[in-house]
Amino acid sequence: MRKVGIRVIVYFSLYDWFHPLYLYDVKNEYKTSKYVDTVMIPQLLELVNIYKPDGIWADGDWGASSDYWKSKQFIAWLFNESPIKDYVVVNDRWGTDSDCKHGSFRNCHDRYKPDKKPDYKWENAFTIDKKAWGYRREATIDDLLTLKEIIINIVETVALGGNAAINAGTSREGTIPLIYTERLIKLGKWLNINGQAIYKTVPFNVSC
Repeated sequence: MRKVGIRVIVYFSLYDWFHPLYLYDVKNEYKTSKYVDTVMIPQLLELVNIYKPDGIWADGDWGASSDYWKSKQFIAWLFNESPIKDYVVVNDRWGTDSDCKHGSFRNCHDRYKPDKKPDYKWENAFTIDKKAWGYRREATIDDLLTLKEIIINIVETVALGGNAAINAGTSREGTIPLIYTERLIKLGKWLNINGQAIYKTVPFNVSC
């Protein structure tokens, strides 16, 4: 991917729905941090030190503040001492107290689109499936955004200086089902013709 200029930003869920140590911390109202200390932080360190991604897209921070997740300590290491400190970027989902406040760019919430251009870098993360982020075998064509709806989402996002992150739920084998690839291929063809208006555009505040 990097050989063709594609940056690699990895998704990382802070919490683990069913991990016994996470459930232990939940039971203790997040006053203990067994899960964070023995599972989450070691996984993040391994991810950074071995794979050296260009960024980390954190999620699953709800339920606890950045103090429980020890986000401040990790991010301080990430930007000051880690092997990717010179180029890494992160989003804002590192605790209930950090959403839409901190980060190299902000997601704020799913399908986030501000009413006007904000004074910070931001991203609209939206999914092609209107009902879910993960793969659904029962999804029908009517459950998906149309090509026109996807393009409108992208145009409205870049017009306000944002980045559009388009999600397609992969199967358990890691493949993208045909129901999504059909949309993505058509989007690619549209971008081949109109891509300059997306990739090269910058927002401006002058009314026509």
